[in-house]
Amino acid sequence: MNNQNLQTSYKVTMNKIKTIRIESSDFGWGVLPDSEELHIQKITISNNGRVWLRYYGLASYSEKNPCLAQEYYKVSKATAESIMTLIEQEFLSTNSCSVEVTDVPVWVMDINFDDLARVELSGPVFEGHRDISNKIRRLLGLKNLFLFNLPEPPTS
Repeated sequence: MNNQNLQTSYKVTMNKIKTIRIESSDFGWGVLPDSEELHIQKITISNNGRVWLRYYGLASYSEKNPCLAQEYYKVSKATAESIMTLIEQEFLSTNSCSVEVTDVPVWVMDINFDDLARVELSGPVFEGHRDISNKIRRLLGLKNLFLFNLPEPPTS
């Protein structure tokens, strides 16, 4: 869906975001990592505060292979609504252009609305969305989420 269609369909629905699912990877191009290392994260955030986080390796990333690890969290409804608002402002309220690149880690985001409408967005894992990624990491208390860019390595 191009950005013009995204803007039109979002403005038509004007419903609240029900869930957001973000799939991010930290692997793009280069030497293949160990298949059991965690390189793909899928996080689902519901507007009622439920959060599911699943980790995959390159070998386990398919319908036939289960995730390597998973976690479940519950955050306040206010925290969930703050995240939904951040996503809406960053990705649905602007006319930002899509950037297509290859051989880099990517993110894919599904946004589901109360009226069953759905929007899918994707992009490269770059510095462009560091602010929103860091805000979501802080709100969830999960500093190692990939999201729209990779977390900064720990300082020694």
